[in-house]
Amino acid sequence: MTGIVHLNARDSASTAATTVIGASANGRILWKMPDGRTYADWEGNQDNASVVAGETGEVGEPQ
Repeated sequence: MTGIVHLNARDSASTAATTVIGASANGRILWKMPDGRTYADWEGNQDNASVVAGETGEVGEPQ
């Protein structure tokens, strides 16, 4: 496949990888961040980043 491929923001990382590679692919482990982490590693750390920023989303009394 050649040319430009348009993906929506709601498309998964695996859909994007499959489109680029042309075969079934796990985009969560194939896509790499500039620092070498996989998309899955980056995505997993987003929860930790929210907690550090104080955005736990939990309702209740502060501890």
